[in-house]
Amino acid sequence: MDRKSGFMLVVLFVLMGALPAVAQVALCGHAGWNGGVHGHLESVRMVEGSDVGPFWGAAAFNGHFGQEGRRQRYGVSFGTQQVRTIPAEGENYATKYRQKIFQLETERLVVKTPALELIWGVAAGFVSRSHANENDAWNYCDTAFCGLPDFNWVLSPVVKANLEVSPHVLVSAQVRGNIYTGNAGDTFPYKSGPVFMAGVELRLPGWPGQEGAAVPREPAENPLH
Repeated sequence: MDRKSGFMLVVLFVLMGALPAVAQVALCGHAGWNGGVHGHLESVRMVEGSDVGPFWGAAAFNGHFGQEGRRQRYGVSFGTQQVRTIPAEGENYATKYRQKIFQLETERLVVKTPALELIWGVAAGFVSRSHANENDAWNYCDTAFCGLPDFNWVLSPVVKANLEVSPHVLVSAQVRGNIYTGNAGDTFPYKSGPVFMAGVELRLPGWPGQEGAAVPREPAENPLH
């Protein structure tokens, strides 16, 4: 994840935590392998090698399934991955491809035991793709908008399992399928495919004063009177 994207996520989480109307928040962080990357990148003309980075994901939800009676929740998610293709000229002439996925998500609890949660959900949003050569002299641009990223829509079904480590920390594993609009040539080197990730979920409790005012207790009867 690049610094700018990471900073934006931190700001988002801080703002969500500062909202007084949010009684419970769940923050999730995952990393893993993306099957939605074209194989055999070295077969592309002039490409001699490649470097596929991990897929990084983060999400913030308006609650967690540790709350009594909660069966559904909503949130926002972000995912990113970098792929480098290296030409015959060497590492200093590699092309860096970066995708960033922004989605709205909804999740529903399917099975819950004292330690395990099984969840399914769906996410929808857009993906931004950009690329640049590590040698600036190769980044030829002759129009006003040629340096802008490409955008298209993405839909993602999600299956997730959470294992409780403590009341506020869960180990999480998920499989999501990123389905992009457009053809594979437009989204190179990415394509529609599954993503396998593991990570953690943090449950943030309600802020003080949101549980309701305490009922005053009557003073105990004094046996001396």
